[in-house]
Amino acid sequence: MAKLILVRHGENELSPAGRFCGHTDAVLTATGLKQAELLGSRLAGERADVIYSSDLLRSRRTAQAVAAGHEIGSHSLTHPRLTQ
Repeated sequence: MAKLILVRHGENELSPAGRFCGHTDAVLTATGLKQAELLGSRLAGERADVIYSSDLLRSRRTAQAVAAGHEIGSHSLTHPRLTQ
């Protein structure tokens, strides 16, 4: 049976101010990087055949942290429409 796991990127530089960043390429803060690392550790035991991410840096960095615990290789995909 297929399983879909949805996650949100870590805290970005606009999050503490409560600002919505939309398609702005706001980078992860130190807290956001730690959150992504912890998420990667948490999901390391889950089976992952593919990881999808938007093309924004904050999303890609979070996806990379999750992918680090898996042998995804070329099955990690980004797409700009995933931010809409």
